[in-house]
Amino acid sequence: MEYVYKDENIAIIRLVVGPLSTNSYIIYDRSSLEALLVDPGGDYDKIINVIRRLGIKIRYVIATHGHFDHVLAAPRILDYTKALFAIHKDDEQILEHAGIYCRLYDNSWRLPRIDEYLTEDSVLEINDYKLRILHTPGHTPGSISILGKEFVLTGDTLFKGTTGTTRFPGGDPRALAQSITKLMKLPDNLLVLPGHGEYTTIGFERTYNPMVKRLLNGITRF
Repeated sequence: MEYVYKDENIAIIRLVVGPLSTNSYIIYDRSSLEALLVDPGGDYDKIINVIRRLGIKIRYVIATHGHFDHVLAAPRILDYTKALFAIHKDDEQILEHAGIYCRLYDNSWRLPRIDEYLTEDSVLEINDYKLRILHTPGHTPGSISILGKEFVLTGDTLFKGTTGTTRFPGGDPRALAQSITKLMKLPDNLLVLPGHGEYTTIGFERTYNPMVKRLLNGITRF
């Protein structure tokens, strides 16, 4: 467990979970303890222990996309917290397909009920703090990023030093280029919290990320 962001209103905890070392994030309001859980990609007990210890109240479980390593613990977390589950509609089929892989690790895994479909400019609130959804397809058709005032969670669209692959079913290099262009319009000092690996900033990736430079220059064949 690591605090990757904290201000007077909210805090963000990162937990590295599951078979592919996914970054799962808990974003919570420091006064009400209301929270969002993003990408519960495994290690149910680890996630639940943090929720219990801090007294956090999970209102939403969000999947930045439907791949198995981002939803492996979702059904059990939803059962425990009674939270709402949200994902972009364009990843509904990806989520259904993820069940094949999830059941290799948890044979009781079942497809979570989708309570809310997220779209471009959807707004999620934790107490009075607003988070805006950006549709950032490419890695999958329904990949999203979650934008706060000082940070953005990018799922598997943007990583430190690279970008998400488009080689899986539903991947689209041109869509990824458009999504990276959208993200690179955000402020330089914005904290980037990716789906795997270490955090970074928009400015650092614009300057030093070779894949970002290629995509911004219109090179979509790798």
